[in-house]
Amino acid sequence: MDKEWGVNRLRNICLRLADFRPGILRIDQMKGEGKMAKYHRIIIDGVPYYREYSYGLDGYGEMLSEDELVQMLLEEVIDEEIEINEREIEAALRRIADRDDRNLLQSYIRYLERISRE
Repeated sequence: MDKEWGVNRLRNICLRLADFRPGILRIDQMKGEGKMAKYHRIIIDGVPYYREYSYGLDGYGEMLSEDELVQMLLEEVIDEEIEINEREIEAALRRIADRDDRNLLQSYIRYLERISRE
């Protein structure tokens, strides 16, 4: 059962790795109304600030610094945080007694690493 638990845990980790696809998020996949807010950059004494502009209301939201805007946008678009610990994965692989299972998972991990760089 210990082997099966380790294999299942590693399989879940690998599936999560496969789901991690960095890149550009499409606007229709974003939270909220499905539309990304539009912002105007306002430069005051050489310092950029940002204000959300509502075209429907023809008005502005509060003024934000670049750091505040980036943090706010990240909070809106990040759906889940996945932590990957290479040491735990390597330790789990070492605990798999069946060499074929271990090799299969190692090949799959190398494949995931290769496609994540593309």
